[in-house]
Amino acid sequence: MPAPLPVEAAARAARTAPADVPPPLGAHPVEGGVEFCVHAGHADAVTLCLFDEQGRERHLAMDEHSHGAWSLRVEGVGPGQRYGYRVDGPWDPAAGHRHNPAKLLLDPYARAVDGTVDWRPEVFGHRVDESFAGDGLTRDDRDSAAYVPRSVVVDPTFDWGDDRPPQHSWRHTVIYETHVVGLTMLLPDVPEHLRGRTPGWRIP
Repeated sequence: MPAPLPVEAAARAARTAPADVPPPLGAHPVEGGVEFCVHAGHADAVTLCLFDEQGRERHLAMDEHSHGAWSLRVEGVGPGQRYGYRVDGPWDPAAGHRHNPAKLLLDPYARAVDGTVDWRPEVFGHRVDESFAGDGLTRDDRDSAAYVPRSVVVDPTFDWGDDRPPQHSWRHTVIYETHVVGLTMLLPDVPEHLRGRTPGWRIP
């Protein structure tokens, strides 16, 4: 594994909530920046990795909360920011612990992802050969960042215009589950080229 990049102790924003109350999980734009939060219950350290347009990686140490949450507010970034996590902790496969800071991890709470996996031995947490065979017990310390996708910060805001929640009582509420493909396949109000299709994310 190449020499690790230095981890910055980022300036922490003042918090109004108690230290043991983490922000919402995921990456959420806030005034002046983005609040990142992820759950890693057995980690010893979690590093937020930010990527610029040239793919250069910046490491920021995250704050630990109770109940396994780690968070950090970063000023000067916003929607479109590519990021991931590196998690350090015990390597004990028999106990289910496979922490490996050499591997860049997607945010499990991300709302968008950019890129694909280039399947090669470096992306595995344990040592494998070119046919991907291995014993699963020996940690692989090669950096995976060049071969895996990034999480993307998205802007969740939407202009609803004059629309408002209906505010119906539960006794007057019906929850109806449907599936876009089946519902629109023969629906004449939907343009023909869109019928029976599911929309996809467009990453900014």
